[in-house]
Parts: sequence; structure tokens; C-alpha cells
Amino acid sequence: MAKQFLTLADLAARRGTDKEVGLVQQIVNYSPEITSIIGRSIPGTFTESRVQVGIPKGGGFRAINSGSDLSAGTYEKRRFNCFFWDQPLQIDEAELVAAQQIGDSLGELQADEVSGALMNKAIKFSQQFYNGADANGYPGLLQILKAYGGLDGKNEGVVDSRTGKTLVNVIDAGGTGNNTETIYYVWAAPQGVHFLFGGDSTVDVNPWVWQYVNDAAGKRFRASVSNVKGWIGLSCAHPFAVSVIKNVTALKPWTDALSAQLHALLPVGIQPNFCFATKRSRGLLQQSRTVALFGQAGIARKGDQSDATIAAVPAVDIEGVPIVPTDGIQLQPAW
Repeated sequence: MAKQFLTLADLAARRGTDKEVGLVQQIVNYSPEITSIIGRSIPGTFTESRVQVGIPKGGGFRAINSGSDLSAGTYEKRRFNCFFWDQPLQIDEAELVAAQQIGDSLGELQADEVSGALMNKAIKFSQQFYNGADANGYPGLLQILKAYGGLDGKNEGVVDSRTGKTLVNVIDAGGTGNNTETIYYVWAAPQGVHFLFGGDSTVDVNPWVWQYVNDAAGKRFRASVSNVKGWIGLSCAHPFAVSVIKNVTALKPWTDALSAQLHALLPVGIQPNFCFATKRSRGLLQQSRTVALFGQAGIARKGDQSDATIAAVPAVDIEGVPIVPTDGIQLQPAW
């Protein structure tokens, strides 16, 4: 069970600390998704996208005094829902008095609690963004990808207009076991992947207010309370907006050749603008490039000839898509 309340031990740990250094955040999970992917606010708690899944095909060349076949397009609605995010914060009045007596301040204590809550939000949003692990939240990219590719066991997926077959947005690196990783290529755009913020708002931090609350036994005490809240969703109306390289391991690493295969799957008009990967996967790509460079002339760092053939840390993939490292992608069984 998650820790619910501050304790006097927490206050003692804050006592006499260096104000110039400030709060040292030991939780190091890096979660860039909420700041990298675009978002938009909507009036309600869901949106529906109009998608043309079939174009009129009756037109063509015709002879004089001869007609052409009549035809019409085919359309679908794709609905994307927002889900309520809620993180209550509470500090007992007695603890605030104790904190002030040892040189802490109400404002600093409240600010540090909000800072931690916002970091927790970013971490959980990051993990939800990929695998949709929390059933009370929005479906992640993995669920969206499987639905469009007919891999979720619920439908036959979306038909690729170029082939007439179910679209394929997945390249398999071939790794096995329970600790494989996935590289996510994302087209972040209004018609592609973007966050939804319901109720014409984003994620809000309510002002701290004094309020009487109940303990576990139903007895009341006075506390300073706040809340981090918002309606959050993920939209991905275009089926080619997310594609992946799956089952990456140390023995079956991410390589430029795999990225080239993935880009070959995508339509000419769709170019991913983010490639999300763990630092481990990025390191495997770097090593694969190092092997490719082996034996070629290079520039070593002064006094270290062994680095003459070490490739630089990859900043972009083979087609120039920015590689964004993240801690949000979890290890998972091969799929």
C-alpha cells in the first residue's frame, strides 16, 4: 500500500537541511512523454474522429456517350475517452505546527508535496502512455497498435489501402524471454497521437485549503488539503501514427536495419516525429553502429586510442527521427 501521510520522521528528515541546495529528488524516473507529445483541451470528456476508410472508386476514363460507375466513400467514427486523474494531498495541522517549530515552513512543505505529486503524475502517465496498464485509465499505444493491427483478438484490424490486407506496423527483432523491450515510433499530430484534456482544462493543482477530515476510525482533525486532478485521454485516430520494433534484447538488439524495415512499412505521407526507447535499447543501437564502424578510421579522445571506433550516442535514427530516452517503457514478455 502506498504511503498516505507525512510523519514526524519525515519532518525530522527535513530539519536543518541546506536551503540553497533545496529538495534533492532521489526518484529518477525520466518521463518526457507529457512534455513531448502535443495535447489539446476538449469541452467534454470524449471526442469522436471522422475517418474515411474507403474512397469513391467509380470514376475512370470513359468513351463518349458512355457513363461511369457511381460510387461513394465509406466512413467510421473513432471515439477517444478521457479518464479522471486524482491525487489528493493532505498535511495534518499538528505536523505543520511541528514543522514550523524546527525551522521549516508551510509553503515549502506544501510546494515539495505538490512537486512530488506532479512527478508521480508524469511517471504514471508515461507508463500508461505505452502499455495502458491501469484499467481505469486511457488505453496505451500498445493497445491501440494491437487493435489497428488485429492483434487484440477482438477484431480483424484496419485494412491497409495499399495492400488490401490488415495493416502491419510491427517489426520483430526476434528476442525471447520475459525481459524484452519495445521501441515506439510515434507520429504526434492532431490526426495522430496526442493527449486529450477534458473539461476545457489540463491538469490542475487546487489551492491548499484548511479542512476537517476523518481518520480511519472516523474521528475528525484539521488539515491542509489540496488535489492534483484532471480528465486525461489519448487520441490516435490514424492507424499509422504508432509503429514499433518489438522483442529487443541484448542478443537481438535494435539496429539501423530494423529501423529501415519499420520505415518501409509506413505510407509516404506519414513520418514519425518521435522515437521513444529506453537508454538500454539506445545503448544497443549505439553498439550495433560501433560494430559497423569497426576497422574504419576514427577520431579518438586524447590519450584513449581504444575509442577510435566507438559510435556517438544516437540522437536520431536512420531517417533522422529524434530518439527520446524514457524510463516509461517497461520490460515485458516477448509478444
